[in-house]
Amino acid sequence: TSASYICAQDILNDSPIISIPPFNSTQRINYTSQNNKWDFQLSHHFVTRQNRFPNNNFSYSIIENGTLESKLVDISSTPNPYHKIDFIFSLYLNQSKRAQLRFFIQNITNSDYRDYLNRMRYYASEIGRNLQIQLIINY
Repeated sequence: TSASYICAQDILNDSPIISIPPFNSTQRINYTSQNNKWDFQLSHHFVTRQNRFPNNNFSYSIIENGTLESKLVDISSTPNPYHKIDFIFSLYLNQSKRAQLRFFIQNITNSDYRDYLNRMRYYASEIGRNLQIQLIINY
C-alpha cells in the first residue's frame, strides 16, 4: 500500500498552486508460484478530486440572437475521483528470470475517468481498457 498527498500554497498571492496532484493511493497484491515460473500482480489505484486549485475562470461576451451575452469559460474545475484496477501476469522463460513474457491489462473495469494532471482532460477521457504483451530479455 502506498499513498501520497501534496499541499502547495502560493504565499505571496495566498492561493493554491495549479497542477498539484490530488490525494491518491495504490494497493497491490503479488503472488509468485511455488516453482518461480510465473507470478501475477493485481493493483488498485484510487485518486480523489483536487479541491485546492486557483480559480482562473473567465468570462467573455458574444452576440447571440441579437443580444450581447456573457459566457463563463470554466478552465479551473477538477475531474471527479476515480478507481482503476490493473493486472500483470509474468511468465519466466528460463530459470534465471532473464527472459520473461508479460501480459498487462490496464483499467480492467474500463472506467471512464479524467486525470487532473492531463491538460487534455477538458476534451477527452483517459484511455479505456488496454491490453499489452511484452517480451523482456535482460542481458
